[in-house]
Amino acid sequence: MDADTVIIGRPQTAAGRSRRTRLHAVIGAVAAAALAASGTLVSSYARPYRPDPPHDSPDTSLVTPYPELSMTTLDAGTYAFRPFADPALPEVRLTLPSGWNAWVGPNRFAGLDRLAPDDATAHQDVLEGEPAWIVGMIPVDPQWIAQPGCRMVDVTGADVETVVHALVGAPRVRVIWHPQRTTVSGHPAVHLRLREGSARGTCAPATMMRARDIGLRYLGRGTTYDARVVDVGGRTLLLWSVWTAATPQSRARDLYTGMHSVEVHHR
Repeated sequence: MDADTVIIGRPQTAAGRSRRTRLHAVIGAVAAAALAASGTLVSSYARPYRPDPPHDSPDTSLVTPYPELSMTTLDAGTYAFRPFADPALPEVRLTLPSGWNAWVGPNRFAGLDRLAPDDATAHQDVLEGEPAWIVGMIPVDPQWIAQPGCRMVDVTGADVETVVHALVGAPRVRVIWHPQRTTVSGHPAVHLRLREGSARGTCAPATMMRARDIGLRYLGRGTTYDARVVDVGGRTLLLWSVWTAATPQSRARDLYTGMHSVEVHHR
């Protein structure tokens, strides 16, 4: 188990215009490739364009710095995340209900409700014991993404379309929601969704992605990975959310609410 690899919970520890033009092209190309592979004749824009609705920005006095790696149960509230190493780059705010665990990104898992809120050791023990279900989310600055052939592709500083291509090409997953244009906090973005299948072939990578000093692992067959790839002034932000196959609907709804509370704040 690598010390710096985690799975959103289980520790293992040119100009704007040309960018947008390329982005529109890649959505069509990625969707066409995915559709051709699946044999499904559906437009890549079958779902209507629905930008995220505006959110009222919370009073900054009510925003709490996210207590990364504390492995304690979070109170309900709005939390500020710093996905980029450069402190001058935007922060991301998520509003969470009570009862989530504070790991690299907030997560929730089977058995958490029975644990003492501040017992970090107990939280970690349950996660290492392969709980029946896990949900989680994290904003990241993606750097490496797994690809076929036992390799990782470097997407450090890459634009949105490059990251989208890499995600669609990752092994062990298939596209279940083809790339769609949207916005996040007024920023152009692409939204797609992947689902994990069985590991095949001689190379079955455990780590799907690396971002700064963490790795995000595959969580098992049937896990859904929701990705919103956002252009924040020329830098690419990935909003990554996951839920395993056995996740209760009520917890999936909590995750959905958190996903759609996202606000990007420039400093």
